[in-house]
Amino acid sequence: LRHTAATRDPTFLPSHPTHLSPLHRCRAHPPIITTAAPVSTPPLHPLNPSGSGGPPAPARPRGPPNPAPAAGRGGLHGGHSGVDIHLGRMNANKEMFRFLKEAVSEYEARLASYSGGTLRNAIPREAEAVVTILAEDKEDFMDAVNDFAATLKREYGFIEENLYFTAEQTELPHSLLPEEIQDDLINAIVACHNGVYRMIPDAPDVVETSSNLSIVRTSEGYIEVKILVRSSSESMKRALASELESTFSLAGARVDFDGAYPGWEPNFKSQILNLMKRLYPQVTGREAQVKMMHAGLECGIIGANYPGLDMISFGPTIKHPHSPNEKVEISTVETFWKLLVAALENIPVKE
Repeated sequence: LRHTAATRDPTFLPSHPTHLSPLHRCRAHPPIITTAAPVSTPPLHPLNPSGSGGPPAPARPRGPPNPAPAAGRGGLHGGHSGVDIHLGRMNANKEMFRFLKEAVSEYEARLASYSGGTLRNAIPREAEAVVTILAEDKEDFMDAVNDFAATLKREYGFIEENLYFTAEQTELPHSLLPEEIQDDLINAIVACHNGVYRMIPDAPDVVETSSNLSIVRTSEGYIEVKILVRSSSESMKRALASELESTFSLAGARVDFDGAYPGWEPNFKSQILNLMKRLYPQVTGREAQVKMMHAGLECGIIGANYPGLDMISFGPTIKHPHSPNEKVEISTVETFWKLLVAALENIPVKE
């Protein structure tokens, strides 16, 4: 889903073309697998609010000028937005906007900038927001940050052992998002689905459909949101993508879809699968375990272009994909190679 939007002007064009008119550019890609992930907290900078609507307003404190506090980020696990989506990890973007909604409601905070997530297929591990508040609310705001950090520890501490959420002061920003756009963005992010959407009905231990709120960032003139939708069911993938489209359309954003690729339907009668199951114990001394996984594979794209092609996906053991902790188990590389050679030697000629 790619989003480009501005104010509530029905033409979705900037209402003040000569100014920075924040545009929302959102993406949600309907590939086949999704995840809900860990989060780390952003730097929040309490500054004084000013202006509403129109182009971003200069941040002018109503009390004595007060440096803005910036919230610090914590080390979340993150991970693959497909194979790790069901593990209950925190999504930094979802939890940061959960806090921002409270900050706006309780302290009239104004959002100046935001950056969260790095890759569309990875659970966001950290996020950062710069906000303004009234100078006289600084102490209460910092208490709210600490309370929210304690809440996150209570909710996610058994999964995210290294999670922390802090705030520190920073310089006042030069501009703020228009208040209406800020509120629409916060409400849309809080409302949008993230994580497991549905399990496979006849394989209830396997995720069928999910979404990952992977990237949210502001820049001069626009806001970009990227969401990756995954499903082994094309119809459910479209259904969830449509749901996300409605959520952001209600916020006045333009939604585009791109990067879609088809799912790969399992075929347990596959000849190459049965061959590999027969060869695996000969190579490893163990029985093969055939599994479905919630992840995007090239087989889906190849199969869409060559219908009926018999395929299998296998490889060495990889742990913690799409995270800084990604690694391969070296001892499995040789096993993979031997299995590949054995398969090539035994594949029958297709008539």
